[in-house]
Order: sequence, then structure tokens, then C-alpha cells
Amino acid sequence: MIKNPLAGKVLADEVGGGPVAASHSQPSVPAGDLRAPLSGGARSRTLAWTTRGLTGVVAVLLALWVVLIAVPTVMGGRTMVVLSGSMQPTINPGDLVVTKGIDAESAEDLRIGDVIVFMPYPNDPTLVTHRIVGKTVGAAGSAFITQGDDNNTIDSWGAVKDFQIVGKAVYSVPKLGYFQQWLGGFRGWVMPAAGVLLLGYAGTIVVGCLRRGRSVGEEEPAEPAPAE
Repeated sequence: MIKNPLAGKVLADEVGGGPVAASHSQPSVPAGDLRAPLSGGARSRTLAWTTRGLTGVVAVLLALWVVLIAVPTVMGGRTMVVLSGSMQPTINPGDLVVTKGIDAESAEDLRIGDVIVFMPYPNDPTLVTHRIVGKTVGAAGSAFITQGDDNNTIDSWGAVKDFQIVGKAVYSVPKLGYFQQWLGGFRGWVMPAAGVLLLGYAGTIVVGCLRRGRSVGEEEPAEPAPAE
């Protein structure tokens, strides 16, 4: 007898001229396709792994959006990249400092020990992040003596007036300043685009959950038993 593995039939020997006897037929498989279809369990595991990976990426993007945009915006502050080591070991080069906005009125609430971001010279836009080590209050407003944590003496530019202060450091994120520098001019559209992607991903997750909820309780039809 000659067995045809593709058609699932047993053919009679043509030499004997006997009739062709057919066994139970099986669905034909294309000759070049040897891949078995994924089972329901395998598809579920693949979907779970993909979802976990995407969730991790989304979580990172969301954290960056909160740190770089949401928190500074809510507090009326900004993010600053530290370039020098004058505030080591508290704040190191490459760290990102998030500030709360300070004006002349709120500057009265600043205390010795606070870390502030300010312009050492009123006509110079260069910003410095140092700690307050002295404070005086007079009719002209508040004035502050500053010093870097890693410096042995107070800053040489003298007292910093309240109108020179642009923010109070709230927290810092190690080395994230390098990322902000790399982001550079793309920040204006990259972060909003990331926000749109987050919303789209959230919508996809909700739709997927709704679809899975509708399929709960449904059973796949059983395959008919082969005829003897």
C-alpha cells in the first residue's frame, strides 16, 4: 500500500488494480507551511507578555512627563540641569532640579538651609543653584547669603536680593538632566506626543478589557468525532 501523508488517504497499489480506499480525511496543509497554529493558551501568554512590556514603557514615559512637565507646571517652576559640582554631594553634575516658582513676596518665606535657583547678577541671565546660609530682612525686602555645599566660603557676589530668585529647589533626579539636554529642542513636541500616546494606549487597554469581558463564559465548539 502507498500512503499519501498530505491527503490522508490510503491508495491501492496500482499494480494490483484494486479499488481506492479512503481513510478518515484530514484538512489539507500547504506543503510549505509547517507551522502549527497557536493555541488559545499560547496566544494569551503572548498577549500578556506584550502587554507587560508596553505597560513598562508607558510607565516610564508617564513618569518622565510628570517630572519634566506636570510637577513644574503645577508649582509655577521649572526644571534646571546642574552643570557644576559646587553642590556635591547633595546635587551632582547632570542631575535635574525641579523648582517651585518664587517671587519677591514669597521670597520672605525662604529659610536658611533652603536650596534656591537665582541670578547672581541682575543683568546676567546665568542661573546658579546654591544653598541659603544667611538671611536679612529690611525695608527694601529680603536678601540672602548663599554658598555651595562643596565650597569652603560663601559666594563672592554678595547678598542675593529677592527679585533675583527664580525658584526654590523641591527635589532633584539623578542624571536625568543629561536626558533633558539630549531632548533639547525636541521637548516642545516630544512630550506632548508622548502624552497623546499614553492616552491612546489607555484607550486600547480599556477596549481590550471590554472585549475580554464579553468573551467570558463562551466556549469553543467541540470538534466532531471522526466517523469509524
